[in-house]
Formats: sequence, structure tokens, C-alpha cells
Amino acid sequence: MDIAEGTRPTDQARLAGNNAVVVPEADPIEYVDLTLVTNKAPFDDERVRRAMALAVPYDQIMEQIYAGRAVPMVGNINPNTRNYDVSQLPTPSSDPTRARALLAEAGHDRIAYTLSVSTATQDLVDASVLIQSYAREAGFDITIDQRTAADFSTVRNGATGQAIIYRNRSQVQTPTYSCTIFWKPNDDASNPSRWEDASAARFWEVVNQAQAIADPLSPEAGALWVQAQQILADSSPEIFVCSIQPSQIFRTDVGGFTYRSENAIDFGNTTFLDA
Repeated sequence: MDIAEGTRPTDQARLAGNNAVVVPEADPIEYVDLTLVTNKAPFDDERVRRAMALAVPYDQIMEQIYAGRAVPMVGNINPNTRNYDVSQLPTPSSDPTRARALLAEAGHDRIAYTLSVSTATQDLVDASVLIQSYAREAGFDITIDQRTAADFSTVRNGATGQAIIYRNRSQVQTPTYSCTIFWKPNDDASNPSRWEDASAARFWEVVNQAQAIADPLSPEAGALWVQAQQILADSSPEIFVCSIQPSQIFRTDVGGFTYRSENAIDFGNTTFLDA
């Protein structure tokens, strides 16, 4: 075997010191996205979404599932973007006590829901189990719905489930793309959360102001991108769990690997160095 795809990060970490293989590392632009579908209960209530954001075991997922091959994620704009000060945004963290208080404020003792995940992404199946376990303390009873990749895609595009977890990324690393591609209104399939409430309206108002500025990387635009990301974090239609590394392993005689934004291998550029 020359190339392995979709490998568990724990296996990658174990093989990282093996001279016979290469475990790639890159600026992590792919991330774990826990999307809460907002057009139906229970996540049509912003307080319940915020509670779920506090129920995620971020540190445990990065340590136990990704074995050090993940870093915290603050919003979905590349933190290296010019004139974008990510330090103004809160780093996601777990707080089961605060989560239960938000559920009580929303009139719930506990919340039960189904989390859909593709069986093609074993790391996310593992992460789902960890979320299920830790979220109980925060007042959430989660049923994991494992689906084939095709079935999962149908659930995602149609927003027919209650919540999904998948690998996501901004294939164009600009703040404009990151803020406009995933939350289009009018039941758009590119908006798996179907986030279209009052908070979404405020989000789009700020995003449109930023887009009206000639230079999207100017300090003026940067301040607006931060404001938009703050609205996104407060409303929590999507929970950005962590940024992750490529999922491939290569034999050392395989060359030409470039980390593409969709985590795909460009086989047209792949070479075998001993051939």
C-alpha cells in the first residue's frame, strides 16, 4: 500500500516516527463542524444551541481523538488573515453547569436529540461517542445516527436531521468566502443549519457592510469580520470544534503531495520516487 486515506489521527500519531512513511502536516484549514439544524426543535431555540456549544468536550476531542493533531478553532475565518484580530473572540470551552442553566432558562430539564455522522469518517464517529458521553453532564441525551456517506449527504443537504457532525473547510481562504458560503438564506442547501433567525439577519447586516468596503483585508473590514464572527459564536448554529490535520499517510517513495483545501489528493501530481 502506497497511500492510506481517512486514517485515524491516533494511528497517524503512532506512525509519525516511522521512517517508512510520511504523515503530512499543514496549516490546518479543515475543521470539525458540529452543525445544529435550527429550523426544528430542539435547536430552533438559541439558548439550547448555546448550551450545546458549552457541552462539547473540546480538549478531550483534541487529545483523545486527534492525538495532538488538532488545535482550538475560533470562528471560521483563517486566524492569519491580515487585519483580522481573532483574539477579540472567545475560545470555545466546556461548561456543563452553564449549559444546564441555559437549558433551564429555555424551560428544559434535559434535551434529547439525534446526531448524524458519516461512517466514512471514523474520527468523527469516535468524536460523536465522546460528545455523547460528556454532554450527558450538561443535560443532553444524544442518539448517534451512523449513515453511509451518500445518506449523510442527503441529510446534510436537506437539513432533515437535528444535528450533524462532519469535516468542513473554506475552500477559498478569504473572510468574504468564509462568511458567505455556509449561511445563505431561503432554505439553501449550502446552509445545513438553515440558520435564518434574527441573529442571522444581524450577521448578514454586518457581513454586507464588510463586503461594501473596497478592501476586505483593511482594518475597517477586519473589525466587521470580527463582529460577524461574534454574532455567529453567540448564536451557535454551527459549533467549530477544532481545526485538524490532513488524514492521509504516504509511503516515503510517494511524492507530489499538496494539501488541498478539500483534503483531496491530486493524483495528477502524485509521483513514485523510486519509479
